[in-house]
Amino acid sequence: MDTATTDTITQAQSPEVFDVLSFLEDTAYPTQKVTVFREVSAAKEYKRLVEERALSELPNAPSDTSSMNTDERDKLIEELGEKIASSAIIFELRGMPPGIVNDILMPPKDAEDVHAGADERDDELIARSIVKVTNYKGVEDNRHWKREDISRLRRVLVEGEFQKLINGVAEVNFNAAVFDQATDAGFPGRSIDVA
Repeated sequence: MDTATTDTITQAQSPEVFDVLSFLEDTAYPTQKVTVFREVSAAKEYKRLVEERALSELPNAPSDTSSMNTDERDKLIEELGEKIASSAIIFELRGMPPGIVNDILMPPKDAEDVHAGADERDDELIARSIVKVTNYKGVEDNRHWKREDISRLRRVLVEGEFQKLINGVAEVNFNAAVFDQATDAGFPGRSIDVA
């Protein structure tokens, strides 16, 4: 290796060298865990029984009109709670660079209807945001998530639970305001004019 090549390598490895693109590509995008549940009917019954129990414990509560005694109700609440917990699916999500998110969400340039395929693009964004999925025992689903998987998930998961996943994906991918909030909250570099 000649001296010029050695000097170039030494310069490139110098701590004073700053490559802005490499720096930005190493951005630590936000992560979040979203837990969805499969046992919706159990959750509704659990909620009803817990509310019933809370009402029965109030001072001047009306006489208990439940068909089961307090011990039976408490036991059923515990069983339902375990059933709900064992139906948990935990999605670990990670945000992506804005350019990638835009590439996924933008309709093709030749599209006549810009709304056509919106669900497919959303499903692609969700799939690419998923880092890991585990069940309540911590057993991991090792699949590489694809748009088709999310489309299938959208059809079988209860709407409110699927909405949790959508909200989580939106949070990790569309939080540009976080940097502004951090600088307004006394971030050490806030004196730098970033506007």
